[in-house]
Amino acid sequence: MPVVSHLPFDARVWKQARSLAEAGWSVRLIGMSYDAASVSTGERDGIVVTEIPFGSRGAVGVAARLRTRAGALLRLWWQVLRTRADVYHCHNIHPGPAAVAAARSRGARIVYDAHELYGEPARDASPLQRLTARCARLAERLIARRADVVITTNESRAALLRERHRLDRVTVLRNVPALAEAEPRRLGVAENRRVLLYQGGVYARARAFEATIRALASLPEFDLVIVGFGREADLAQLREWASEADVAERVHLREPLPFGQLIGTAASATVGLVPLRAISTNSVLGDTNKLYEYLMGGLPVAGSDFPEVRRVLRAGEPPVGEVFDPEDPSSIAAAVRRAAGDGYEARRAEARRQAVELHNWELEQRKLLALYRDLAPTTATAPGADPVQIRTTLTELDAWGEAREWIGSDPYEGLNAKVAAIARGALARRALIQAVKRSPLDPRPLLGIAPRPSSAALAHVLSATVRMARGGVLSVDEGAARVERLVGSLRELRTSGHAGSAWGYPFDMRSRFFFYAAGTPNTIATSFAGLALLDAHALTGSAESLELAQGAGDFLLAEVPQTAAEIGAYFGYLPTDSTPVHNANLLACSLLASLEPATGREDFARAARAGVAYAVAHQRDDGSWPYAGDARGDWVDGLHTGYVLDGLLVCAVALGFSGARAAHRRGLDYYARNLIAADGAAKAFDHSLFPIDGQYVAQAIRSFTLAAALDRARLQTAARVYEFAVRRMRRRDGAFVFQRHRRWVNPIPHVRWVQAPMLDALSMLYEARAAPEGEAIRLPGAAPAKVG
Repeated sequence: MPVVSHLPFDARVWKQARSLAEAGWSVRLIGMSYDAASVSTGERDGIVVTEIPFGSRGAVGVAARLRTRAGALLRLWWQVLRTRADVYHCHNIHPGPAAVAAARSRGARIVYDAHELYGEPARDASPLQRLTARCARLAERLIARRADVVITTNESRAALLRERHRLDRVTVLRNVPALAEAEPRRLGVAENRRVLLYQGGVYARARAFEATIRALASLPEFDLVIVGFGREADLAQLREWASEADVAERVHLREPLPFGQLIGTAASATVGLVPLRAISTNSVLGDTNKLYEYLMGGLPVAGSDFPEVRRVLRAGEPPVGEVFDPEDPSSIAAAVRRAAGDGYEARRAEARRQAVELHNWELEQRKLLALYRDLAPTTATAPGADPVQIRTTLTELDAWGEAREWIGSDPYEGLNAKVAAIARGALARRALIQAVKRSPLDPRPLLGIAPRPSSAALAHVLSATVRMARGGVLSVDEGAARVERLVGSLRELRTSGHAGSAWGYPFDMRSRFFFYAAGTPNTIATSFAGLALLDAHALTGSAESLELAQGAGDFLLAEVPQTAAEIGAYFGYLPTDSTPVHNANLLACSLLASLEPATGREDFARAARAGVAYAVAHQRDDGSWPYAGDARGDWVDGLHTGYVLDGLLVCAVALGFSGARAAHRRGLDYYARNLIAADGAAKAFDHSLFPIDGQYVAQAIRSFTLAAALDRARLQTAARVYEFAVRRMRRRDGAFVFQRHRRWVNPIPHVRWVQAPMLDALSMLYEARAAPEGEAIRLPGAAPAKVG
């Protein structure tokens, strides 16, 4: 929480920080202090506090003060930039540029808390002040339009912010105190004197102090007590006005008090003062902490006749206060007399009643905590991940993809660049692919890489669409129309010249194993397409969908070599390849196993059994599988482990293969133990957390959701990974980032690699979480499997 103010006396900041800390958040406050000699960091009430020197309140020159404040701001920006956080809660505009940069680099969320409105200079502003106001308006727009949540102090300010910056929502979080006993605290004034009390910052020209001091001439029974901090020049101006009005002995300047003592101070006074002046829209639409502190102390109030002040003071029976013209001493005096006049004790009782029932932080903090639950749900809530929340995440991602027809970038499309012809040889091609993939700034427009539709992406979307239609997320008509459209797209994207139906990727690819050109059919894309088409057939009964899916099985048997081994046999990745890639083998087996019940083809089931036997025989003792069965693929990663487990589960259920169930259970235990971090992050490798990849996260949600078909408790892990995805991987537009590295985030929203698999995974999780306990969980391409 960065803030440019005197931190020890910023009540709003401290209330929010303490509420969040008590709710389990790790909170760091970064702010200014007039009393600090150097930057220091310590802990107070479980909150890490960094204080930055704010210069002196003394009478120094404007230039010197500007230099000091600029230096303090730069130091604050540096502290913000170097602080890792899930949420950057920006109090006012000053920390905005640093908070935006830090959040963008880390994929974090931003809260803009508008204590004030900016952009309108005071009526008597100098040219420099007017320029500053214009810059402030731009800064306000920058942070408000980029924030995930915008907060302000009252409804009038919220309405203006919504209109000014075209914001859909601005949440009101009022400047109200915590519930406290109204025990009077002595003010150092003679007991026979009545007290007009002001608590807060002393800004001589921005508040109606001059008119109030002159009003004392008409209020002989009152002393004015001012409790707060201010620059020496402002305090000297108040003394001068008091002397000129011949009331110096009745104007008392007191040092600021801790928050906990302000309610007692209010309880000991006669009338509270809210002397705002109409120097800007911000002032006219303002309210203040002091207004509600007075009410908590049971103190009637006299305040400026501005909308928000009037709304509070005129409420109640009797009203808790009176309003005045802040430029007219006689109006101020009259309001004070009315507030302290007839029905005074009833006003005090009503002020206290309203504070206890309506105007307290215990009520407001509920809104703050609800906002933070939406921003970044804690992992403690993972086992009960709310289906309503999952549905919202799912529909927002679906809207993002539909707006783009599910066409977008891919991390591995570097060889589609116009300069790819100069990359001759395997090493140069791999280097170009990796350069495009790893760049945090999208180089595709510069390299002439145009987005192309991907059959694998559309397959994931088709499966998700079937589930959304089945679960009521989409209407019957909309679901049927989308399924028909997506089946047609897959039909058009088939690679010609092959037996049956086959699909590939829309880019040339050079891996450490082999090279293949764009459109070359592969086991992965073909298997996903076939399973999605079976899902579509189960929903609509479409003969075309079943025919295309069966064609995918025909392609696998006819053109992808199933290499015999000592135990079983395995499918390759490409028609020309016989590398034992475990995930490709089991994805092909899952399609063939799912096709057998729909087609009655025993040759499909026979090939699937051989592939499963090979996979079970090559499971390591710890439950894992390497990427491939030769030395070049001797690593374990989360994505391909998930592929293996999903394929194995489908085969275990469809074929009744008991050995496959046992292997799946051991493999899933390994996955949970070695590839899912404590906070729900899906690890890249069994020995390394970073980079946390969006597809790996989606795959973990998918695999543990599907595993609930055999063990319902596995949904807890799926929900925990989902909570991590929402908290650390989700973009403001509803899509998900590509990768989160240790110190930076690649936010590019790749469609095939992240968004489509995530839609598929979220649709599975929603269907499983929304289903009654014990209801069947549907596997890809298959009939429902009863929960075991």
